[in-house]
Amino acid sequence: MKNIISFIAIIFIGSATLLAQKVNVSAHTERVNEERIEGFKSKIDGDVDDIISQWTKHLRSLGKYRAKGTYSAVVNFSIDNILFEDSTIYATVSSDESSATVWMGSKMESTDEYSVSEYLKSSVYNFSKRYYMSVVQRQIDEAERAVQITNRRHQRLVKDSVEYVYKRNSSKNEIVRFKQLIEKNELEIIVLDEKLIVNKNERDSVLVEVGRMKKIVDQHKKRKNLIE
Repeated sequence: MKNIISFIAIIFIGSATLLAQKVNVSAHTERVNEERIEGFKSKIDGDVDDIISQWTKHLRSLGKYRAKGTYSAVVNFSIDNILFEDSTIYATVSSDESSATVWMGSKMESTDEYSVSEYLKSSVYNFSKRYYMSVVQRQIDEAERAVQITNRRHQRLVKDSVEYVYKRNSSKNEIVRFKQLIEKNELEIIVLDEKLIVNKNERDSVLVEVGRMKKIVDQHKKRKNLIE
C-alpha cells in the first residue's frame, strides 16, 4: 500500500511541475546551408528523446518530410488551404539533458492570401502545447490507473473485512455454544453424582436385604432337613 501511495505522490508532483509550464514561442533566425532563415523557436522541458520523436511526427504530418543532417525539410505543405509544392519549411531541434528547443522557418514571404509568419509561429506553438498536454494526459492516465489499483485494493480490504467480521461472529457464537454446553455438562455431572450416591445407598441397602433373605433360605433348608 505504501508503494502505491508513493507512486501516486510522484505522479501528482510531476503534474504540478508541468502545470507551471508555459509555451513561449519567440522569433529566431537559424543558419541552414549557410543561409540565415527567419522562423520561430520554442524551448520545451521534458524527456528529450520523446520531444524529438514527437517533433519528427509533427513535421511528417505537415507534408513530405526529409531529414538532411543537422536540419529537416518539409515540402508539399498547405497554408490556408493553399498547397505549396516547390517551397520548403526548414526545421531543427537542439537539446540538453532536460529540454529540447524546436525551430521552424522558411524563406517564403507572406502575401495577402496567407501569412507564412503566422503559420510557422502557430505550428511551433501548437506542437509545444500539444506536447505538454500529451505528457500531462499520460500522467493523468497513470494516476487514474493508480486510483483504480487503489480502489481495487480497497474493495478487497472491504471484502476481507466482511469475511473477518463473519468469522469473528461465528467464533463468538461457537464460544457461547461451547459455554452453554459446558454449563449443561456441568449440571449433568452434578445430577449424575447425586444419582451415583443414591445408587450406592440403594445398592448397599439391597445387599443387606440379600444377606437377610439368604439367612431365611438357610433357615428353611435346616427346617426341611429336620423333618422325619
